[in-house]
Amino acid sequence: MNFLKYFKIGFIGIALLLLSCHDDDIKILDSEYIVGGIGTSKNTGAVEFNFTIPENYSSARVGIDFVGNISVRREVYGNGDKQLKFPDLSSGIFNYTFEFWAIDNSIGNLENSPLGILLAITETLEVRQGKTLKIRIAID
Repeated sequence: MNFLKYFKIGFIGIALLLLSCHDDDIKILDSEYIVGGIGTSKNTGAVEFNFTIPENYSSARVGIDFVGNISVRREVYGNGDKQLKFPDLSSGIFNYTFEFWAIDNSIGNLENSPLGILLAITETLEVRQGKTLKIRIAID
């Protein structure tokens, strides 16, 4: 009985450790507001995400969801330098989720495999009228 108890505690500890490392490979490198940009006006702002999907993934997808008083999702597929834009957003504070789905092909021979979510982070940002928020993200 005690062995089972310690096994459960150990298993829960390992699971929590793995979950806490889940978002360690997506990092926000920097962000800045620039005046103007496509999709901005005196009433709206825009957000632009820039990132590079590493080449060791045979297939990959990044999805970004804005949640709250708006519900918007954008996706991009492939490898290399990518960008997702959210123009014409009303000013305010929004939560977003950045999801990275991929097939790691570093060992080869993974044809027709389904994409699985590898990494995800949830963050908060502020959309400012007349400005574009540029966010640079690293996926390791």
